[in-house]
Amino acid sequence: VVDGALDAWAKGGRVGRLMVEGASMQPLLRPGDVVEIDHTRGPLRRGDVVAYRTDQTLVIHRVLRDPVDGCIQVAGDNRTITD
Repeated sequence: VVDGALDAWAKGGRVGRLMVEGASMQPLLRPGDVVEIDHTRGPLRRGDVVAYRTDQTLVIHRVLRDPVDGCIQVAGDNRTITD
């Protein structure tokens, strides 16, 4: 369901809303918070909060460093391990 909704929002250039379920972005985002996913594609920078898919899961994390060669390093604010 999430994949289908994200694909539809992205194709239409629309903003979608989803409820946060995990704790990896606490204290910024807490379980039960509602986030808006904006499909605008601008240059990513260190400190941006991004949403991405891994398997069938939507993950929201922070960009740790400016992208290099199209690769980004991300992690949740509540974690010490990068993804």
